Amino acid sequence: MNRKAFFDALRGGPVFGRAIPAPAVVTCDAILDEAEKRGTKLRHLAYILATARWECGADMKPKRENLYYTSAERIRAVWPARFKSDRDATPFVRNPRALANRVYSGRLGNGPADGYTFLGRGLVQLTGRGNYARAGRELGLPLVQTPDLALQMGPAVAILFSGMEEGWFTGISLEDAERIPGYEDDRRIINGTDRAAEVARLAEAFEGALEAAGWPEDGPEPAQAPEPAGDAQASAWAAWINSAPPGALAWLGAIPGGQA
Repeated sequence: MNRKAFFDALRGGPVFGRAIPAPAVVTCDAILDEAEKRGTKLRHLAYILATARWECGADMKPKRENLYYTSAERIRAVWPARFKSDRDATPFVRNPRALANRVYSGRLGNGPADGYTFLGRGLVQLTGRGNYARAGRELGLPLVQTPDLALQMGPAVAILFSGMEEGWFTGISLEDAERIPGYEDDRRIINGTDRAAEVARLAEAFEGALEAAGWPEDGPEPAQAPEPAGDAQASAWAAWINSAPPGALAWLGAIPGGQA
C-alpha cells in the first residue's frame, strides 16, 4: 500500500479539510498496520477508519467520553428520554460523574455506581462494564480492573477491529452490515442509526483514499507474525536433533554440560 497516496487523497476532503492533524496520522498508521496483519477488506477498513474519525474527532486520538455539559438544554438534547425538563437536567450541569451514573448505571452490564467508571473510552468509545468485560476476556486484558487501558493505542485498535468484526457492541458485525449496499446501515454495528449519514460520508472518503493507495478490495494477504527468536532457536534445535545421524546424540551427551 502507498501510504503517501492515502494521506494525499485525504487532504482537502471531507475527513480532515486542508491539513491532517499529526495525531490522526499516528492513529491512521496504527489502524492500517492492524488491517495489514488481519488482511481486512477495503470496505470494512473504510468504515473502521470512519468510525474512529467520528467517535474521536479530527485528531483521531483515543479519548475518554466528555460528559461535562454547561447547560441543561444540551443535556436534554443528548438524552431526551432521560430528562423531560430543564429542572430534571440542571443537577447534572458541570457534573460529569453524576451524569454518567444517571445515564449509564443499571444498563450495559453496569451496577448502580458503574456509569462513570465505565464511560466511553478509546477509538470506538467502549461503554459499560459488560462491554469492558467482554473486550478484556477476548483480548486477555484487565479492562474491568483498569478501564484506562482502552485509551492506549494498542488496546484501542484491537477493540476497534475485533469489536466491529465480531459484533461485540450491538450484535451486528461488519460482515452483517455488508449485506446491505452502502455505508449508512453499517452504523448499526456501533449504536443503531445515530448520525449514520455523516459517518457514511466519511467512510466513502476513506474508501476513495484506500483505492488511491492501492488497497485490494478483498484485503491484502494477512501478514505472518515473525516467530520469536527463542522459538526459532528451539525449532532449529529440534529439527537438528530429529535429523541427527546415529551416535550424534550419544556424542552430545558426553560433552560436559551437554544434554541428550
